Amino acid sequence: MNFAPLLLLPLAVGVLLALCVVFLSRLLNVIPSRAILCATAVCCALVNVAAQDAFAYLSHRRNYAVAFERQPNLALAQTVTGEFGPPDFATFWRAQYSRTAPWWIVDALVTTLACVATVLIAATRVSTSQHELH
Repeated sequence: MNFAPLLLLPLAVGVLLALCVVFLSRLLNVIPSRAILCATAVCCALVNVAAQDAFAYLSHRRNYAVAFERQPNLALAQTVTGEFGPPDFATFWRAQYSRTAPWWIVDALVTTLACVATVLIAATRVSTSQHELH
């Protein structure tokens, strides 16, 4: 089953993000509306997916620098011609996205849906337990 981690990791990350949102709202003793909780969950999930791309880009740049250190001729050619440099983030992201678009979309959707569903379940339980106390 090669596909299990592709779905389980976004599910787990979505649930973890949602639990953090609920925990912070309870810690701060703030009970926001479900719409605000859902909007926060969506933002957290999308920031998470974008951060994965940012970390991949930073790793790519680091690997690029290591490759240049190992090949002095490329470093000299870059100094002389200005070519052979690492791509900027937009170019890197377009290249990554063109190869992995379906999986990126699935990752973003599963993470976001898991986050929103968990927040809604937790918000329902919190509001139900508060009504029972009164």
